[in-house]
Parts: sequence; C-alpha cells; structure tokens
Amino acid sequence: MSSSSRARHRAEPQALLDAEAEMADSIRLLAARKPEAALPLSMARLFLAAFAGASLLLAALIVVVDYIVDPYGHFAETYDNYPYSPSDGSRSPAYMLNRSLFKLIHLDKFMAETAADGEPVQLIVGDSLGKQVDPTILADATGRPWFNLAFGGANLDENRLLIEHLIERNGRNGERIERIVWNFPFTRIRLNPKDEVTRALAVKDRPWAHLFTFESLRAAAFNLRKSWFGIDLTDPVRDLPVDELVAYNIRRFQVDTEGMAWPGDMLQRIASVTERAEAAGIEVVFLVVPVHPDLQAVFERDFADRYARYRDFLNAHCVVDLTPDAGASWPAPLFRDDIHIQDEHTPALTRAVLAGLQRGCAGA
Repeated sequence: MSSSSRARHRAEPQALLDAEAEMADSIRLLAARKPEAALPLSMARLFLAAFAGASLLLAALIVVVDYIVDPYGHFAETYDNYPYSPSDGSRSPAYMLNRSLFKLIHLDKFMAETAADGEPVQLIVGDSLGKQVDPTILADATGRPWFNLAFGGANLDENRLLIEHLIERNGRNGERIERIVWNFPFTRIRLNPKDEVTRALAVKDRPWAHLFTFESLRAAAFNLRKSWFGIDLTDPVRDLPVDELVAYNIRRFQVDTEGMAWPGDMLQRIASVTERAEAAGIEVVFLVVPVHPDLQAVFERDFADRYARYRDFLNAHCVVDLTPDAGASWPAPLFRDDIHIQDEHTPALTRAVLAGLQRGCAGA
C-alpha cells in the first residue's frame, strides 16, 4: 500500500470521530435547550388558566348583576301582582319575557303571606282577557285576598296545568285556596301544543340556577334599560285604526277556526280537573267576559254549532257570563281591539265580575 493510501485510511476514521463529536455536541446543546422547548407548554397552561379565570369572573359577574337586579323577583320579600297593586311596574320587562314564570314566582310569595295571616285566597286564571280583572278592586270589595294568575297568551291546557298545581298545594304549609275564577273564552276552544307552565313550575323552585341562564340575564338588561332610560318592553302592536284592527283580527279568527276539530279530549280533561278541585274544597267558577260586538256576532253567526257546544259545556258548570246583552252594556267604542277592553274601562269590567260572583253562578 502506498503512503498516500495509508494516509487516506487514517483520515477516514478521524472524520468519523469528528462527526461523532459534532453529534455529541448537538445532543448536549439540545439537552441544554430543553427548558426552552417546554416554553410553549407553559404558555398553553397559562392561556387555559387565564381563560378559566376570565370565564369564572364573567359567570360571577352575571350572577351578581342578576342577583342585584333580581329581574323576576326570586329574592324579593314582597309579591308583585303586576299590573295591579302592589306593583310599581319595575319588573314588567321580565313579565313580558316569561309571563308564566313571573306569575308563579309571585304567587308563591302571595300564598306565603296570606298563609301567615291564616286567610284563604281567591285566584283568577286565564289569558289576557282574564288579566283585565283587577284583583285590587276585588280584594277591597270582598275583604279577601285576590291574586290574578292570568297571563297573556295562556291556552286552556296551560290553565289546567296551573289548576292541577293549585290543587296539589292546597292545604300545604297553611295555604288555603277558596275559589278559582277561570276566564274561559270561546277563542281558546282549540288544541294548542304550547306549554310554558311545566318549565315555569320547575324553574321557580331553582332561583340560583335560574340566575345563570340567558333568560335571566336578558330580563335584567331589559329591567335596567327601563330603570335608566324609561324604555319599556311591550308586545308588538299593528299600527292600524281600531276598526281596521278589529276587522283584521276577526278575519284571522274565522280562517283559523274554520274546519277546526272539536277538542273533546281537552274539554274532558278540563271537566276532570274541575271535579278534582271541587273535591279538594276549591270552588271553580268559569268566567265569560265580553268581546267586541262584531266578534260576538261572528261567534253566533259563523260558528253557531261550535258556539252552542261551548255554551253547553259551560252550562254544565258554575259560570258567570257577562256576554248577554253585551252589545248594549259593552259597545264597540269601549274596546281597543277585538277582545280587549280599553284600560280605563277595566275597573267597570271588574265590578261587573264582582256583581256576577255576588249573584251566584249560573249553570250546574
């Protein structure tokens, strides 16, 4: 082997040794940089901790605001018989957002207060027509406590669920229910799957859990808006002259009701709950309040058979009926639409209901 070949072979091992040395140096450098490589993991943990902390802080802030504003009156010491006394109307936006929940929360407070006084109560159940009856006037006239549990948009099945709840609580914790006046309009004789009452019955007993809901936060925002800026939350109203509004609503009723099946099963459930209430010592009085004379004429002319069956059902029970001669006693100018009396005439309506109750019910 030549001297140049021997030199080349000696150089190759040396190159391998140098490469191994460089690799070892690289490994040592990587090992030395290991804490730096962990930096992204620390940043992720810091982000997660910050996010969790911000979320908890936001949740706590929501609960504090909801608790202070208390939009539905969960933690109020007194009841609110909105829109009648005792009520300052400050929580009206919450009522508009969830009418059944609002009413049930304050019913509990009303019942607790009257139970402490040892007094039986009188309750009104129904939809917005029943809400027109002023419980303050009834309480002043009778010397008995009255609460209006009616709320706009309530259907008859929701009313039935409320009455079942009232039957169950009657006699508990000193609570006594003497009479339920059930507003029972012909316009509600239809099946309607809407049920806000079942959830409201569950939610009213979980006030702290309700504070975490968007519903409660939204109600707090609307209540604050009313308090700070005087902007209330109201139902949308069609901007039409009264005569046109009446005609429009009547036409809608005609179209919706034409060919509608008779809700016999629903009425059987209503008759059954009425019997259960009476067996529990609660008098149930069905109430029929006047509607616009043009709508009443449609009941009797276009839906004569259906209206007759409705009257037959009522006549089998105790009923206070304000519709005979309603066109003379309650003429068209008193109405703000096809079914509602103008606000300034609701005291007269309430006194007519009181007179009917004092005469005693017709029917069975």
